[in-house]
Amino acid sequence: MSFITQQILTNCFGIENYEIEKVFEEGERIIFELKRTCAYFCGKCGCIGGKYDFSIQEILIGTLNLKPLYARLKVYRIKCPMCCKVTTERHGVSEGKKRYSKAVEKTTVYYTEKLDNASTAKLFGVSEMRYLYIGWIFLVFQNWKINI
Repeated sequence: MSFITQQILTNCFGIENYEIEKVFEEGERIIFELKRTCAYFCGKCGCIGGKYDFSIQEILIGTLNLKPLYARLKVYRIKCPMCCKVTTERHGVSEGKKRYSKAVEKTTVYYTEKLDNASTAKLFGVSEMRYLYIGWIFLVFQNWKINI
């Protein structure tokens, strides 16, 4: 079962090194509870470190049947032997402190080409202001990469 859940996460959402433990509906949202299947890496240098503490975070990873789809996972702080600091792990679901996945950024731009902002925000199950923020950050980043 875990191999299939890893393939779903990797092929559909671009999320690697996790497996789905539980799927449930919470209000108007669908939640995937994820479990890490590999070591924990330092967010600064990439070295494997020991777990220090964690927080449970929810990250928007897509939409399914007009309901937002969230990944709920433990994001650890790592005690890095190379940096000699405690840093947030490099978990690979989102970048930095963003509460949405890398795949959502690309999908946001694609949907905006076909739909207006209000419709796309409703499709993702987020407020229009949050949706505009996700799309704006992605467009700024894309323009920055092109101009360099």
